[in-house]
Amino acid sequence: MKKLVTVFILILSLSFAAYSQPKMTMKTTTHDYGNITQEAGIAYYEFEFKNTGNKPIIINNAEASCGCTEPTWVKSPILPNKSSKITVGYDPNNSPGHFSKTITVYSNAQNSPIELKILGNVVEKQNFVDEEFPKKIGELRLDKNYLNLGNVENTKVERRTINIYNPTSKKMNIKIKDSDKPAYIKIEQISSNLAPKTKGTIVISYNVQKVNDWDLVESDVYLTINNSKIKTEKISITATIREKFSAASKANPPKIQFTGKTLNFGNIKISKTTSKEIQYKNIGTSELIIRKITSNDKTISGQVIKNNIAPNGSGSIKFNLTPQKLGRLRTSVYVITNSPVSGFNKVILRVNANVIK
Repeated sequence: MKKLVTVFILILSLSFAAYSQPKMTMKTTTHDYGNITQEAGIAYYEFEFKNTGNKPIIINNAEASCGCTEPTWVKSPILPNKSSKITVGYDPNNSPGHFSKTITVYSNAQNSPIELKILGNVVEKQNFVDEEFPKKIGELRLDKNYLNLGNVENTKVERRTINIYNPTSKKMNIKIKDSDKPAYIKIEQISSNLAPKTKGTIVISYNVQKVNDWDLVESDVYLTINNSKIKTEKISITATIREKFSAASKANPPKIQFTGKTLNFGNIKISKTTSKEIQYKNIGTSELIIRKITSNDKTISGQVIKNNIAPNGSGSIKFNLTPQKLGRLRTSVYVITNSPVSGFNKVILRVNANVIK
């Protein structure tokens, strides 16, 4: 008899413990947003519930199936017979089309965990093509048709991605032939058969080690779209190539010194080429090499008369100026050397002239 009483008390205790639990009763566990737009921003919905148990509910966590969905909830206990809500925000940006996401709610309720679901359809931006892909090559849309690699060392390989989009109703065949780009540029990846209304990428590799040039280098890449190359449209790439100097060259650098840093041509006739030579000396401790002579003014050019100058040796540069406008001419030329020393690596020479008929 004593054993029966003990068993009865145990069963009664377990039953009371089971009864004395919080219970989360949801008003609904699924919400359909229907059609929503990307422009409208984050779409919110409140999942309402009631504590139909007889102990407070404590929500420990709520986990969404993707980073585009964010749940929030009341952190304080929800007392018996009281109601609360779990707010879910869905970010539709850059995610056009149908979506279906889940949120798993963990709590001390007897029916935990509870799975909530949101679904809907994100309407594609009407003007997203112009916003995301403002550039055109034929009918192909691009997010950019110009790449500026900035300052890059001559030992590097640079990679850049161009995002593309086919706005047409037909498949678009995209190619970049070797003959339509410099050898130091490689197309590592291209969405060559781009389906209608589909995004893709072009991944471009720029091997600076193979560029036989210095300072500002301008390059062009031409695309062939549906077997028709667009001659007038291209992807332009610029890079300012800098020399990577060794510890030895820094310890014993060459240094260029000009007899003067201004080229005065005096009175010269328009459209007639006038030449002027300037001397320079290597005042450094290792061989001096002039890498390049450049100018933003296309009417002037420079030719190194003697290069590879030993320490204390001298050389000269011949400049040719063919002015195209009357009046005073003020411009600059840049002499790029193999010196690691600032002020000697890129030397600026000023050019003055008075252009007459």
